[in-house]
Amino acid sequence: MEKFILLERDGVINVMQDAIVKTPDEFVFLPFVLEAFFELKQNQIRPIVLTNQPGLATGELEMRNLGEIHSKMISTIEESGGKVEDVLICPHDESKNCDCRYPKPGLLVHAAQKFKFDLKSTFFIGSHTACLQAAWQAGCKSSFVRSGKPYKTLQFLRTSDRQPDLITRDLLETVVKIMRVYQS
Repeated sequence: MEKFILLERDGVINVMQDAIVKTPDEFVFLPFVLEAFFELKQNQIRPIVLTNQPGLATGELEMRNLGEIHSKMISTIEESGGKVEDVLICPHDESKNCDCRYPKPGLLVHAAQKFKFDLKSTFFIGSHTACLQAAWQAGCKSSFVRSGKPYKTLQFLRTSDRQPDLITRDLLETVVKIMRVYQS
């Protein structure tokens, strides 16, 4: 059976910025991300990147620029021996109340339908409360990575009756732990 993993982009793969990442130069990989993608490929786990990009709806970001950012991300990962199966985007801002923007699970469900995998046996790795909520609503296993801006999510988890399946400091630690789960 093929194994998949879903990853939020901002705060998991690249450094969280205070503003929208608008150019490839503003996209900066977090430490150990390239090693994590290498390990995923070596272990035949297919990563799908998911991202909310409200700047597309507000005009702060153009699709052409987003394509250039993702081309840089994918080519750098591939040059390092990794692979990205796909990048799925929610282009809406909060005012649209769409199903694909976290915390709703639509983007996760779309990935599962497109690639025909079971969400119940798949991890979604995120760095925000909304990502955890999307994973829980989709029936995914959830992993919270503290490499984004974790303060608000940690505050949320202190009072939440639900907890993520994993809490880690970076993507590589997450991937190592998930590989153990997938191998058992």
